[in-house]
Amino acid sequence: MKRFLQRLKSHRLLVIFFISIILIHMYLLINNFQPLIGINLTQENDQHYRITSFDRLGWGRTSGLAVNDQVIYVNNQSVEAFTTVQTHNRIEGAQTITVDRIGQLYVYEVSYHSDLFYQYIFYLLLPLLFFLFCLLTSFILYQRNPDQKSAQLLIIMSLLISLAYNSSSLANKLFFSAEVIMVSVLLLSPCFFFHFVYLLFTEKKKNWFTVKLVYFLYAVATIAVVSVLLNWQTIQSDQITSPFFSIIMLIIFFQLFRGAYLLRFDPAIDSIYGILLSIGLAISPFLFLYTIPQVLFGLQFIYVEVSNVFLFFIPAGFLYLIVSDQLYLLKIKIKQLPYYLMLAFFLAISMTIMHVSFISEVFNPRQIVQFFVYTFLTGLLLLFLKKQLDYYFRLQLFVSQENYQASLYRFSEAIKMEKSKDQIVAAAQREIREVLNTVHIEIAELHEPVFSNEALQGLRPIFIPLIRTYQGQPLVMGKIYNRNELCAISINQKNEQPLVFFLALNKGLRREQLDWLSSLAQFTNLALENQLKIDDLLAELEQIKFSGDMSWLSKLLFHWSENERRTLAQDIHDSFLQDLIVLKRNIEGIKDIKRADQKNKQLEAVEQDIQDMVYDVRETCMFLYPTIIEEIGLIEALQELAAKFRLQSNSVLDFKITIHEHRTYSKDVKMAVYRIVQEWLNNARKHAKANHVKIDLQERSGELCCQYIDDGVGIASGGWPTSYHNMGLLSIKERVRSLQGHVSLDTKEKQGVRMIVTLPYQEGE
Repeated sequence: MKRFLQRLKSHRLLVIFFISIILIHMYLLINNFQPLIGINLTQENDQHYRITSFDRLGWGRTSGLAVNDQVIYVNNQSVEAFTTVQTHNRIEGAQTITVDRIGQLYVYEVSYHSDLFYQYIFYLLLPLLFFLFCLLTSFILYQRNPDQKSAQLLIIMSLLISLAYNSSSLANKLFFSAEVIMVSVLLLSPCFFFHFVYLLFTEKKKNWFTVKLVYFLYAVATIAVVSVLLNWQTIQSDQITSPFFSIIMLIIFFQLFRGAYLLRFDPAIDSIYGILLSIGLAISPFLFLYTIPQVLFGLQFIYVEVSNVFLFFIPAGFLYLIVSDQLYLLKIKIKQLPYYLMLAFFLAISMTIMHVSFISEVFNPRQIVQFFVYTFLTGLLLLFLKKQLDYYFRLQLFVSQENYQASLYRFSEAIKMEKSKDQIVAAAQREIREVLNTVHIEIAELHEPVFSNEALQGLRPIFIPLIRTYQGQPLVMGKIYNRNELCAISINQKNEQPLVFFLALNKGLRREQLDWLSSLAQFTNLALENQLKIDDLLAELEQIKFSGDMSWLSKLLFHWSENERRTLAQDIHDSFLQDLIVLKRNIEGIKDIKRADQKNKQLEAVEQDIQDMVYDVRETCMFLYPTIIEEIGLIEALQELAAKFRLQSNSVLDFKITIHEHRTYSKDVKMAVYRIVQEWLNNARKHAKANHVKIDLQERSGELCCQYIDDGVGIASGGWPTSYHNMGLLSIKERVRSLQGHVSLDTKEKQGVRMIVTLPYQEGE
C-alpha cells in the first residue's frame, strides 16, 4: 500500500486525470436518472406543434401519448419557448407535458417506471458497468506498469472510452455539456489509442509508422471538434462527427493490418492480432453498421445503444492481453473462482442484452432477472465442468495450434506406449501436422549426415531449392534448416544415418515455433535411441533363447532387472525428488512471508503442485503395477479398460464378460488376463484400423477362454510376427506359455485378426 501511495505522488497528473474522470462520470450518472423522453415534433402552419414519432426506448412511447397529439405546454410554458423544441423539434428534459387531444387537455408527468426497463439497462446499468470494468483494467495496469508511457496512455484511452459511453446516453437526451464531452472524447480517444500502439511497439522496437502520423490524427480530431462547437446551432453534430470518426478509424485499421503483414513472422504478431481483435469487435458494429451507412446512405442498420454494448470488448480484450503477457510481462495470478465468476457474469450480461434487444419485444423485468440468473449459473457450471473434462481427457484432446507446451507434454506421454521406430516417427509426424500449418511432410533416411543430391531421391520437387541452398553442409541433430516456407530438421543420427523431416509450410516459422520444433526433434531422438537399445536387447535375448548356454539368459535377465531398477531410480530422482526439493524450498520461503494474502497465494500454488505430484505418482504406479485389480476386482478393472478404449477410439467395441463374479483367481492369472486385454485394446486403437472389435471372456471347464476378433488390416505375415518390433503380441505369447496356457492366432492381411487364449486357473492365491 505504501508503494502504491508513493506511485500516486509521483504521477500527480495521472491522479488528477483519474479524479476528473470519476467526477465527470458522477455528473453524467446523476443527470441520467432523468429518463429519455424521445418525443419528436413538427410545426404546422398554424404554429401548432404535433407529435410525429417516438423514440423506441423513450418515455413517450409508453406514456399513453399518441401521434398527432397537439402539444400545448412543456413545464407549464408554451411549447415553442422550450429549449430542445427550438433547437431540435424534440422534447427532452421536461417534467410535465400538456397536450390537446380532440379538444380535451391532458397533463402527463415525466418519470421513470417499470415499462422503461430498457432505459435502465442501456442508459444506467451498462455505462456504469463499463466504467467499472475500465477502472479495473486501468488499476491493474497502473499497479504493475506505472512508469511505462504506453501503459499510461492505455489507461487514459480506456477511461476516455468509458466517458464516451456514459455521455452518449445523456447526449441523446440533448444535454449540451454531455454532447460536447461525447463529441470530444469520441474523436480524440481513437487518437490516444493510435498513440498507445505507437508507444507500445516503439518500446518493443517493432514500430512500422512514424509519430508524425499520430500527430496528424490528433490534428484531424481537433479540427473536427472545433468545427462541431462552431456550428452547434446550424447543423447536427453527427454530420461532422461521423465522417471524421470514420476517416480516423479507417486510417487506424489500415495501419494495424499493415503492421500485421510486416510483422507476420515476428513474435510481436500475437500482440497485433489481440489488439486488432479487441478493437475490431468493439468498433466494427458502430463503424460499419451505424456510422458509415449513416454518412453514405442516411441509413442505420443497428441502433446506437446496441452498438455501444460491443465496447465491452475493449477492456475485456486488453485485460486478456495483459493477463496472457501479450502486452506487458505481468506477474498476475487470478484466483479461479473470481475468474470464473467474472467470465460467467459477462456471458450472462451479453446473452441477456442480446435476448432483450433482438428476441423479446415485450419482456417482464422479473423474467429478465430470471434469464440472467439462469444464464449466469449455467455458464459457471459449464466452466467448472470444462475444467474437469480437460483434466480427465488432457491426453486425448486435440492440441491446438500455438499451444506448444501442451503439445510437447502430449507427445512425451504418447511415445511412452510406442514400441517401434515407425510408430515413434509417425507420432512425431502427427504432432507436427496438428501444431504447424503444414502443406507437405516427407521423411528421408540418408546414408551420410550431409545435404546432398541423395536427399532429392523420392522427394517432391518443391524441396529442391532448400536442398540446393544447404548443399554439402553437415546435418546437425535438432538444427533447423529453413528457406522461406520450406524447412528441414534432422531427427536421428544413430550410425551416422540421419532421419530428416522435410516440411512445406503455408508461411515461415516464428521464433517460438522454431524452438518447439527443435525440442520435438530432441524428444524424438531420445525415444528412437531408447527404442534401438530395447530392440538390441530383445535381439540378444532371442539369440540366447536358442543357444544351449542358459547361464547367459540368467545373466541377461539379471542385467535387465538392474537396468529397470536404475531407470526407475533415475526417473524418481529426476522427477519426484526434484519436485519435492523445489516444494521444500517454496515452503521455506512461505515461512518468511508476513502478509496473509501473499502467504495464501503461495500456499494455493504449493497445493496445486502437490496435486500434480500425486497424479504423476499415481500414473507411474499404475504403469508399473495396476493396483486397480486388487482395489475394485478383475471384472471392474477390465470394464474400465473398455470404457477408456471407447473414449479414445472410433472403433465399435463389443466387450462381453461371462466369468463368475465371485471366483477368486490367482494373482498371475488375473494379471495375465488384464495385460492381455490391455495389449489387445492398445493394438486395436493404434494399429488395427478396425470398424468393429469384439472381446469375449468366459469360463470353460477349469479354463479361462479369452477371444479377440477385429475386422481391421490384419498382419501382413499371416501369422505370428517374427520382428521384435511387435513386442506386444510376442509378450502375450510368452505370458500365456509361462502359465501353461494355449494361444492361437488366425490372421491375414486386410482380413482382420482372431486370437484365442486359454489359461488354466486355480482358485485362491
